[in-house]
Amino acid sequence: MQTKVNIISNYIGQGWSVIIGLVSVPLYIKFIGIEAYGLVGFSTLLISLSNSIFDFGFSSTINRELARRYTQSQNVGDIRDFVRTLELIYWLIGLFVGVIVLGCSPFIASHWLNVKLLPIITVQRSVMLMGIIVIAQWPLTFYQGGLMGLERQVQLNVINTSMNTIRVLGAILILWLISSSIISFFIWQVIISLLQVFITLLILWQNLPSSDHSPRIDLGQIKKILRFAAGVSATSLVTFSLSQMDKLFVSKIFSLEIFGYYTLANTLSNALRMASSPIYNAIFPRFAKLIAQNKIEVVKILYHKSCQLVATIVMPVMMVFSFFSYNLILLWTGNEVTARFSAPIASILILGTGLNAITGLPYELQIAYGWTKLGFYKNLIAFFLMVPLILFLIPRYGASGAALPWIFLNLGYVLVEIPIMHKRVLRGEMGRWYREDVLLPLVVATFISGVGRILIPSNLSKGMIILSIVVIFFTTFGATAFSTTFIRSWILIQIALFKKKYSLLDKRKS
Repeated sequence: MQTKVNIISNYIGQGWSVIIGLVSVPLYIKFIGIEAYGLVGFSTLLISLSNSIFDFGFSSTINRELARRYTQSQNVGDIRDFVRTLELIYWLIGLFVGVIVLGCSPFIASHWLNVKLLPIITVQRSVMLMGIIVIAQWPLTFYQGGLMGLERQVQLNVINTSMNTIRVLGAILILWLISSSIISFFIWQVIISLLQVFITLLILWQNLPSSDHSPRIDLGQIKKILRFAAGVSATSLVTFSLSQMDKLFVSKIFSLEIFGYYTLANTLSNALRMASSPIYNAIFPRFAKLIAQNKIEVVKILYHKSCQLVATIVMPVMMVFSFFSYNLILLWTGNEVTARFSAPIASILILGTGLNAITGLPYELQIAYGWTKLGFYKNLIAFFLMVPLILFLIPRYGASGAALPWIFLNLGYVLVEIPIMHKRVLRGEMGRWYREDVLLPLVVATFISGVGRILIPSNLSKGMIILSIVVIFFTTFGATAFSTTFIRSWILIQIALFKKKYSLLDKRKS
């Protein structure tokens, strides 16, 4: 029951964040311009880079350890000591990373970013503010990981939804009424980041069990989780390199304006990522608890149910967004030039992100088992293949060439990682994963949305295009849901229960 509540709350919270984020993008571009919006994208890239290199696996570790330690009834004081120890280390790391970004700001502004219209001093100050944002926002993933491990995801979503709303609305009001400078935008991000971190900090500590002593630093806690944290850290670093290297290359090779278009396309792709992450966040602590209790048969059932739920939600969004990327971006931004530049990139990134989402739960299962080597080695091998591929494709296909390897990478995960994983974890379940959890819903979603793309004329009015896309999406979603065994069974049971209830009401009336 708790898992269902967490999934629903995650969808409400992250869904609202996606909506308000998508609404804000055209307004940001209107107020500050596409080149300055490229700086917004670069700040996101910089924060992701910092987290991937210097997180050292602590945010995933606190998630897993709090879930496991509650299950195993560890000493409550030990739990609080564990959190306090990792907390202090995390804050020190954030300060260190922020200082590095501040020190590198002149180089980044003058030698990395290709600026055309913005003054260099404005770009440099923006990068300095990004460094302060790193310090201010750095511990957030740690505290969020703790709340997820405690399965307090309803509270976490209330915090995130409230703060993201304030973050976006405040930025829009500042740009509209006070100053349309990118500097003003980043100053507001610093303020709201600090506020969000301290609220999340307080909520985490309120949810930790009480103890007979004040939380204290215990470096012995680090020894207990060092191997797992190191494995997750190494995997996260290589994963970041694969998932973000396209943006690094685009930010260096192309103008900040082109990077702005690429950022916009990536924002639409990330909306698809949000369609699956609420499930991961709710299921991972449950995996960890069940594995700690050695309930493997229950893990199998939960694994297939959750994978089919991901497929039901992700695949219709993936295919409809990919086929209709130009129409969606044009409706979204109201700018034909933006749609023309961003749509091909968005379609490629969306397909790659959809494939990535399919393999997300298998990866979460590996981490729940404490198995980090597969994730590390697969990404390390892929890294040495992807870098030359990106450098080969960019001169031939421009910014779209930087996005293409994202599809190849995630297709490789589907075809190579899954067989290797199921030789060790949940043996005998691979065939079912391919047939029922992935292939059938993918074929159904592709066929229906593809036919819809062919049948829609190009000269429809704006209102008819919106209506057509909505009809195609819900048709695709319904057919995909009915193609999965668990979701279909659930739908049929709900229909039967509804008929039974309706029949009983009729009998009482008669």
